[in-house]
Amino acid sequence: MDAFMDEFQHLNITLEDVKSATGNFNDNNIIGKGGFGKVYKGELSDSNGQRMVAFKRLDRNYGQGDPEFLKEILMLSRYTHENLISLLGFCNEDGEKILVYEHASHGSLDRHLSSTTLMWSQRLRICVAAAKGLSHLHDPKGTDQRVLHRDIKSSNILLDESWNAKISDLGLSKIGPANQQHTFLVSNVVGTWGYIDPMYMQTSILTKESDVYSFGVVLFEILCGRPCYENNNGHIRSLAQTWKKSYKQKKLDEIIFQNLKQNMDPSSLETFLDIAYRCLKKYREDRPMMYHVVEKLKISLSFQEIFEGVKPSMYYEEMPIKIAVLPRAYAKEGGGDNDIEFDPRQLPSNESLVCHKMNEEISCGNGSSSSEFVDDKFAVGNWEQRDIFSWDRYMKLSAQVFFASIDQQSEQTAGNSACTAIVAGIADWFQNNRGLMPIKSQFDSLIREGSLDWHNLQENETYSDRFPDKHFDLETVFETTIRPLSVVPGKSFIGFFHPREIEEGTFDFLHGSMSFDNVWDEINHESEFPSKSEQRVYIVSWNDHMFVLKVDSEAYYIIDTLGETLFEGCNKAYILKFDRTTTIYGLPGSDSVQGQQTEYEVICKGKGCCKEYMKSFMAAIPIRELEADMKKGLLASIPLHSRLQIEFHCSHLQHPPATANSNHVPATAISAAAVDDSANLVGT
Repeated sequence: MDAFMDEFQHLNITLEDVKSATGNFNDNNIIGKGGFGKVYKGELSDSNGQRMVAFKRLDRNYGQGDPEFLKEILMLSRYTHENLISLLGFCNEDGEKILVYEHASHGSLDRHLSSTTLMWSQRLRICVAAAKGLSHLHDPKGTDQRVLHRDIKSSNILLDESWNAKISDLGLSKIGPANQQHTFLVSNVVGTWGYIDPMYMQTSILTKESDVYSFGVVLFEILCGRPCYENNNGHIRSLAQTWKKSYKQKKLDEIIFQNLKQNMDPSSLETFLDIAYRCLKKYREDRPMMYHVVEKLKISLSFQEIFEGVKPSMYYEEMPIKIAVLPRAYAKEGGGDNDIEFDPRQLPSNESLVCHKMNEEISCGNGSSSSEFVDDKFAVGNWEQRDIFSWDRYMKLSAQVFFASIDQQSEQTAGNSACTAIVAGIADWFQNNRGLMPIKSQFDSLIREGSLDWHNLQENETYSDRFPDKHFDLETVFETTIRPLSVVPGKSFIGFFHPREIEEGTFDFLHGSMSFDNVWDEINHESEFPSKSEQRVYIVSWNDHMFVLKVDSEAYYIIDTLGETLFEGCNKAYILKFDRTTTIYGLPGSDSVQGQQTEYEVICKGKGCCKEYMKSFMAAIPIRELEADMKKGLLASIPLHSRLQIEFHCSHLQHPPATANSNHVPATAISAAAVDDSANLVGT
């Protein structure tokens, strides 16, 4: 221990100076206490004069001791970041062990959860800052190690005089290699009840996703304005599962802090809820990386700041993703004929009146609204039973449809060229929310966020040079890591539609290739899942357009962000559901007497209607046009095979797989080393 302390002698502060600064540990100077002991405030002198600092004094009765003292010195001297609390020094004298930190004048976050003056935008800034601090620990630049905090909670997030959040208390942290994504450690389970990852508690296996779970709990605390537990006559109950249930059941009004409800942008809230819920996923591989949490929280903050009519903050300036409403100039590059009207929210200023339109409500000035906080402000939406007719009206689909408020050609979006980025975001959402469907405002947000992703790409010279028309391919969207997705080659397919009314031999070049029917047989076979919770999410590319196909054991879902593919004049994105109730009808023939009513007959029923719909509804018009061109001898500028080709890209999350060792490891199996954690490394 003496050798260790010698290395950090430049940080040593005498006990005399500590006592002088704290009034000999006067209780009037206590500003907090925790597992390490009491925390005092006091002034110390340095080369810059007097400064207020915080002294954390070890009290062994609280359960911590020398290992935590040494760990804190080691960690905070090695890992520095604007969102990590700074260690200024320590005292190790006459049996006293005291850590000296920068003073966070607003104290810990838990004290402000129920504050009526801490509004939503300020809470989001705190979330972004704290997420950046934890992300730095997980993926520090220029080092070979990552830090697993193990005790993320609102009382360990400190707020300085500018309300900037800083992660503190690294005394329980662990060290693992940062250059191996799948590192996990076996350790005695420590942390704070209510915040601890349930999988960590069950197995004693610690991963960085354990911190992500704890951070998700903090996010819900900030949203709900209360700690993550309640005490009923001595019985302490965790609220994390209650919050998750309320989210899944779309009962948001039951959990959101009342004082926040009047001034929350729906897109901001939905983006926040999406990432917070994903942090609390049961299985580690379903939880996001912290860098992705940072990005999503920045997006949520930018939505809120635009809603409030203020210039986006420093986080927006750093953010690689731009705001949702794009000026007309961008439409010339990406939107084609679908001009994106200028919106005064794009460049808010003190001189202009800023208005925000959402769900037919107008909020002006600072974004406040006269409406009450009700469910329809968050546009839950509903499934509608609809009859959809084929282009020649000889076929009719009777199915359930769920509509968004907008589609990819709406004013708030970036036009048809953003389609790839939008469907990638939707596929990512379904992969991270298995068994769930988005509510209406979530669906809208996914379309807007995809437009932001596209805008980010077209501002990057590397990609804009490769794609001067701004139509980025799927590989490029995945390559940028905007979405942590990849394509599974063994479960992806390329097939071709075969026009029928063309002379024989015209399409001999397709001989030996998979037809659409062949591809569908493969997809249908893949859909025979042993569990209802399993699914496949395909990104489908056809005729210069993309949509998402979600396949599970009960139904097929087509998620398309271009409304006009459903029926002429439709300007809303939609989800089309094919289940046991879905039916396709057809007319018996075309020779019926004009004016005589002819009854439709059932052609197919059940989720298999999805195949017939894609052939006879979606593909019918392009195939018909191709047949007409071929009969007239017209040579199209687009190669024949491209007009007939349909691709099914099976998406997959790029998360580390679940650990192979899921057996419970007793908490006492391996003791945590005081400073050197290398003995606890199990595998990569």
